[in-house]
Amino acid sequence: MTKKYFYTIVSSSMNSVTLYKDEGSYSDFVRMGTENEKFVIPADETLRLQMIVDFSQVAKENRFDNNTELSIALNGIKDGTSTAPDISASVNATCKNVATFELSESGVGLVKQFTYVTNESEGLASFWDNRDLALVLTPITDLPADAHMVYTADGSTVSSIFNSQGKFIVPLNGPDSGVAQVTLMSNLFTEINKKYFFDVRLVAAYSEAEISPMNGWDVVEELKNVKFTANAEGVPSVKIESNVYYVDSSVQSSVSPFTANVKYQDSQYCNLELTLMVKDENGRYVSTSIYDSYDNLQESEGAVAYEKGLAGLANGSYCLRAVIMKGGINSAEIYHYFIIDNGQPIDDSVTQQ
Repeated sequence: MTKKYFYTIVSSSMNSVTLYKDEGSYSDFVRMGTENEKFVIPADETLRLQMIVDFSQVAKENRFDNNTELSIALNGIKDGTSTAPDISASVNATCKNVATFELSESGVGLVKQFTYVTNESEGLASFWDNRDLALVLTPITDLPADAHMVYTADGSTVSSIFNSQGKFIVPLNGPDSGVAQVTLMSNLFTEINKKYFFDVRLVAAYSEAEISPMNGWDVVEELKNVKFTANAEGVPSVKIESNVYYVDSSVQSSVSPFTANVKYQDSQYCNLELTLMVKDENGRYVSTSIYDSYDNLQESEGAVAYEKGLAGLANGSYCLRAVIMKGGINSAEIYHYFIIDNGQPIDDSVTQQ
């Protein structure tokens, strides 16, 4: 037996809809995927009807309150020319307890864990079932200009900046209950025990049909004045110490390697990136294939001994670029310039006009 699906949209002002009326073959139901194919009862055929009531897009002002009961009755009455039997059936859709939500926070310093719990409704008709959730963090104190958040939720870690409304969004695309870890980050924390406060909301999409709660949400739980505390970590800095300014390439076999001592200062677990660059025909320095990265440095300050062979490189103007990266953001950088040539060293005592 082929299944066919028909639908009608019921407004709050309607008391009844017509499935089928013999006279004029009238129906309020249209077959899904068509513009106007109406429901009909074929002659000499037995139909088994399944009525599905979908509450997923009920308007916000028309939602069920707690312990509300909706009665649905299907009544078929023979017209004078109809051979169909009388139909009588009814069903009650009851929402015994509307879904509730819980939100709590723990953690210290700049790292917070937000635990969210969904207590699903009892009954057949809850507006809240299967809604997409998100955390919305709104700062209520001024943040450093480079402030961003790194959050871990649903098994993935993402770095996020605030949106055009000044809010941080943490999507919760996994189960209806879980834990999201949020870390407030900045390279401009310079005050001891500086406190930053946020209002944190657990929000749910308007309807199950919405792709994201960001298309419109209801606040289902809220925490006020959640505190993040930053300790001063010093101004990020990087320094290149090297005596190499000129490399004589006239005898390739004796070309000395480039050596440098690269000092850095930043918070723990920063990345230090070192790139050898060369000036191109347009006068711009572009990256070569010589690149090194020192990731997740354990100490907040230290030094890296850098050494690279230069034999085989073309003559030209070069520089070593050192960059401190934290949370995907460039927090400090510096350049050390030198020349590879097969002529005479540049006389540093000559002052250029």
